[in-house]
Amino acid sequence: MREAGSILENQELHMQNVISLRKKMPVSLMHGETERIRQFIETNGYRKTGPTVTSTFSLEQQGNEQIVDVEMLIPLDRPFTPPEGCVCKPVFQLMNAVSIRHIGNPAALQATCAKLIAYMEQRGLYPITNGYNVTVQEADNPYSTEEMIVDVYIGIRSNIL
Repeated sequence: MREAGSILENQELHMQNVISLRKKMPVSLMHGETERIRQFIETNGYRKTGPTVTSTFSLEQQGNEQIVDVEMLIPLDRPFTPPEGCVCKPVFQLMNAVSIRHIGNPAALQATCAKLIAYMEQRGLYPITNGYNVTVQEADNPYSTEEMIVDVYIGIRSNIL
């Protein structure tokens, strides 16, 4: 099994029949959107063919509420007509990425990402995408977050100019 903090180069992330929701919303509403997509998948008899992937584009404070601009990507077993607010991406392909494995509480994920960014800076690797968080192992319950595994992928520029 891949170790926590291990960094790999030349990685790829491929998915097909991806339901994508990109939305700017209060963090408090994320669970409801996740549940809405889960119900869409279940009600229509689709099957997930891989882990859920998320990418955060921005996080800001509005009053006492955090607003997140996030994309959620879930690969399904066949093509579909997306529900309101979602799109179908027939193919999602991230090439030439670096990745790092985070094991444990997602509250510490930012420190893992900082390690990956420092690695990229040390090697002159230039990011061209946001980080894509691939949930390899979800928490079974709110008390088992220490068992979570998330791989973070960042696409890098392949040209040296």
